[in-house]
Amino acid sequence: KIKIVDNSVSKKFDITVMACSSSSGFEECARLLKSKGKLILFSGFNNTNYNVWTNSGLSNVVSMDGGSEFSLAVLSDGTVKATGDNGRGQLGIGNNTRQWVWATSTITNVAKVFTGNQNSYALLNDGTVKVAGYNGYGSLGIGNNTHQSTWQSTSLSSVTKISPHDNGSLALISDGTVKASGDNAYSNLLFSGSTANTWTTSTITGVSDIAISAHHSMF
Repeated sequence: KIKIVDNSVSKKFDITVMACSSSSGFEECARLLKSKGKLILFSGFNNTNYNVWTNSGLSNVVSMDGGSEFSLAVLSDGTVKATGDNGRGQLGIGNNTRQWVWATSTITNVAKVFTGNQNSYALLNDGTVKVAGYNGYGSLGIGNNTHQSTWQSTSLSSVTKISPHDNGSLALISDGTVKASGDNAYSNLLFSGSTANTWTTSTITGVSDIAISAHHSMF
């Protein structure tokens, strides 16, 4: 937890940092005011840079994540709100138009969201995963390399966490195994072959957590 001492929010609440991304030389951060379930933003909201805590207008937020110039927020009813850059369809709203205010994404029954630089992964309440956005190298795992502006179903099930990156992504399964999709040129996805556009079992077991970057992974 962090405490911001020079604004009215900090006088009332501890703030837990949930997601941050950096783009174009400035930091865009989304924070969740957990005690009230409200999403507040610091910098980069609605094409305006803020240096004080600013209420986004969202409430009942249970999960969030942010990619490069875009953000997703899961509400308590399982719906998703999205805003920001949408050049690859990563907001999952059926088009590629940037959104300057929170738009309702075309997905329900969501428990958590995970974002790469320009792609999005939604973990549903039943443990399955839907994906949208950038799909270079097949990182969405849907059997092709086409970018998606609507949420697409995957073959994944019993998923507990996704660690996404634009060129390759990892999925942690409840039994401690890992599945991966995308570019494996640096062997960071731990499967045979240089690339896969479907979710492929990695050669590692007993895993409790996952993290991925451009050319390496951690388990």
